[in-house]
Amino acid sequence: MDELDTIITKKHWKDNKRKQVAALQGRLREELPASQFQMILAWEAALNERLTDERESWYLRGVSDGLALSIDMPDLEDSLLHE
Repeated sequence: MDELDTIITKKHWKDNKRKQVAALQGRLREELPASQFQMILAWEAALNERLTDERESWYLRGVSDGLALSIDMPDLEDSLLHE
């Protein structure tokens, strides 16, 4: 049951964040000239792409580190068993 509560809480938090972003975007659209609003959207897209690339790099680095650890584990086991 705790796991279900955690999932529901996370979904609720994400829904609130989405609503908050949509509200801010609506206000920007209403209050800024169209060219400035488009510039902000382009900036946001570029920033999101950069952050996605960074996360992917971190993920791949973690996978690489994990593979290196798992490849080295048999050698480590052999050395520990033969001491």
